[in-house]
Amino acid sequence: QYNMLTNGLSREYSSVWYIDATLNLVSLVRSNTKSVTTKRVLEGVKEVSYEMAIQNYIDKYVVPEDRKRLYHQTSIAELLKHIPHDGVYRIDYARTNLDGRRCQFQACFARDISVKGTPCFIAGFRDVQSMFMAEQLKRQELAEARRVAEAANAAKTNFLFNMSHDIRTPMNAIMGFRDLLEKHQDDAERCRHYLLTIKEASKVLLSIINNVLEMARIEKGKLVALLGPSGSGK
Repeated sequence: QYNMLTNGLSREYSSVWYIDATLNLVSLVRSNTKSVTTKRVLEGVKEVSYEMAIQNYIDKYVVPEDRKRLYHQTSIAELLKHIPHDGVYRIDYARTNLDGRRCQFQACFARDISVKGTPCFIAGFRDVQSMFMAEQLKRQELAEARRVAEAANAAKTNFLFNMSHDIRTPMNAIMGFRDLLEKHQDDAERCRHYLLTIKEASKVLLSIINNVLEMARIEKGKLVALLGPSGSGK
């Protein structure tokens, strides 16, 4: 179990540690980092207890706003409380490297049983800045897509509201002059005027309807382009 845990963490984490929860001891299992900061951290963890080592690390490298939380989450008492046997506990935080660059880091604690039958932990630490930036970019893209969609929906709502008003005007003219046409069928001059007005109003109405249909066609084209011909997005 111990080898499985250490090998699993070694593939993804730059440094892996063994923590004896009963004796409060920590020792380096493996390190494959090229980070100058992490190498300095490794040099500082010698002949000190786990609690002292993690406190020194937090004091020197973790950003101030994350320190109090990390003190609590990485204490042996808290790890024993929150990690069941064979469980895993991941903690995200930000640290400042020796060059002053701030980066996102992750600590992963896996619980195990030592050869003496006492509780222990395998802990891995890794730089997750690239994953953090990718996630931030994804969130920004989603936020922008949402903003564009909301703006498009607002524009569409405004367009339809205006269209409903514009449609009502020629429609009222057509209906109104049709009624007048019925009342004055014996007056040829009036009838010609009414018919001409109905014709012009009909052209306006047809133009508005064509605009609405054109908008619907464009929207459908955008949807097909987005989802693909099958509508499945593939």
